[in-house]
Amino acid sequence: MPEHPTPVTAVIAQDERETVVTLAGELDAAGRDEAERALVEAEQAEPRRLVIDIRELTFIDSAGITCVLRARERAGEAQHHLRVLAREDGQPAEVFRICGLDSLLEFEEGSAPAQA
Repeated sequence: MPEHPTPVTAVIAQDERETVVTLAGELDAAGRDEAERALVEAEQAEPRRLVIDIRELTFIDSAGITCVLRARERAGEAQHHLRVLAREDGQPAEVFRICGLDSLLEFEEGSAPAQA
């Protein structure tokens, strides 16, 4: 039986230092609108620092990359700091490295977040 894709989910968390948008699942054309909605919502709070945490993403394609690049463009316009966190052994981090986006963005690789 073929595996069914896991739709992307987005969770926004804020504190006095930064706003974190955690994306989980598969970020492709089907999930692009959900991811974009969450990123724009987080940006409306005018954070000084926005973190896109993709450590829980299992897959990203060009639609997902476009979401991140749009967020980067808006961050530049709004003059807030943008950082991307990725799991070093994940497919999204590999895609970012292959595309050279790890050097274009503030890109930090690490382990998966601890499970609660």
